[in-house]
Amino acid sequence: MPQRSLVPPTISDAPEEYRREYITDLARALELLIEQVNSEGELRASALDSTKSPLVLKDLPTSATGLETGSVYRDVLGNLKVVT
Repeated sequence: MPQRSLVPPTISDAPEEYRREYITDLARALELLIEQVNSEGELRASALDSTKSPLVLKDLPTSATGLETGSVYRDVLGNLKVVT
C-alpha cells in the first residue's frame, strides 16, 4: 500500500460520558485526516495498481541530481525516467 509521510491527528480515548466538545474535537481530527489523505504530497510505494486508480505525476524534477534510487523524474525531452 502506498505510504506518505503524514502525521495523523491524535484522537483521544472516548470519555465515560459524551460531551459536545469531545464530538467536536473528534470531527475536527477526522476532517484533518481526510484533508491530509486527499491532498497531494510525497508518495512512497513498492507497487501500484493503476487499474484501480489512475496515477498522476505532477511537478516532477527535470534532473536526477540529488534524487535517491527509485525516484522518477522527467528529462529535458519529457521522457519519464527512474533513477538507478
